[in-house]
Amino acid sequence: MKRLSVVLVLFMMCAMAASAQKTLKGAYADAFKMGCAVNSSIVNGRDSRSAQIILQQFNAVSPENDMKAEVLHPSPDRWNFQAADRYVQFAKDNGLWALGHTLVWHNQTPDFFFNHADGTPKSHDEMVETMRSYIETVAGHFSGKIDAWDVVNEIIDNDGSYRKTLWTNAFNGDGDEVVRLAFKFAHEYDPKAELYYNDFNVWRPTKRDGIARMVRMLQKEGIRIDGIGIQAHWGLNFPKNEYITAAFDTFAALGVKVMPPRLTHSQPWV
Repeated sequence: MKRLSVVLVLFMMCAMAASAQKTLKGAYADAFKMGCAVNSSIVNGRDSRSAQIILQQFNAVSPENDMKAEVLHPSPDRWNFQAADRYVQFAKDNGLWALGHTLVWHNQTPDFFFNHADGTPKSHDEMVETMRSYIETVAGHFSGKIDAWDVVNEIIDNDGSYRKTLWTNAFNGDGDEVVRLAFKFAHEYDPKAELYYNDFNVWRPTKRDGIARMVRMLQKEGIRIDGIGIQAHWGLNFPKNEYITAAFDTFAALGVKVMPPRLTHSQPWV
């Protein structure tokens, strides 16, 4: 009996050790990458515990805020790539697939993008140049250093139409033009990176169909879009699985990749 007990204890210890060696990225290595949003504290070494978990469990990363416009270009005469450069270096040093988030978004974008110093709105042509020069500087700075961009973020409303945002308003409500130009410029200034559209509530049939229409529009214009990123603002029992599956199937049928689901605020995404 004593010998049997010893054997059982050893068996349990071996099983626990084997289980402890399993990781999220290892479990899904043959299916997809497992990623996590990271903040400045993680990439600059102040949050070493989180960094340790990320390097153990994940093989892809996205920046939480360090590559948004208010950080990179806080004023007309100032650029600040320090935090974003640290993020990119963190990914490179650790062999992680790196996403750039995001080039065109209405939130966390300074007012001077859209208005003159006296508060008057920029003209259509000025807005085209604002977008072009910003993407040239940002995508050009990181060209060849990251794997993909969220080119446009959250421009489709729940009913499938374009949201009334600072960007769409600046283009007289023509969301198609905003999206066309953004993807065109992103491809021009970082041609090797994958190009994604990212949004939340993508499971909603009306929003899903609006995004699908936008993808078809880009494809018809001969403008490259490689995939759709899905933010998961979900609960344990919401939304229904069939809605999520239908969204995946809809986008896959268009011939683009699906990056599901992306949880915000430094939580894991796959």
